[in-house]
Amino acid sequence: MAAGKLNLTIEQGATYARTITVKVDTTPFNISGYTFRGQIRKKWHDPEYEKAFTFSIADAQLGKVNMSLSADETMQLAAVDSVYDVEMVSGDGTVTRLLDGIVFVKPNVTR
Repeated sequence: MAAGKLNLTIEQGATYARTITVKVDTTPFNISGYTFRGQIRKKWHDPEYEKAFTFSIADAQLGKVNMSLSADETMQLAAVDSVYDVEMVSGDGTVTRLLDGIVFVKPNVTR
């Protein structure tokens, strides 16, 4: 399955949360036994990442996984356009990229 393109808008200083539904064609994919990872980098080739998303399974049978960053983590993001991707890893180590795109970070005014 090819990665989906999804641009994200993250507000500095606010909790970021999104639920992703993994599907094959239009059918939810059972994600039992899978782990997830995803990072934000200023540029795709940067050796260091800015932040890593936290993932938790919401409903394995329906392919639902939660992706989040805390308010403290978003506050530490630079207010510049960055890139990200999200990958799913099977128990045998097979990696599937699910999503990628641009992250638009909106600056925080209230501190």
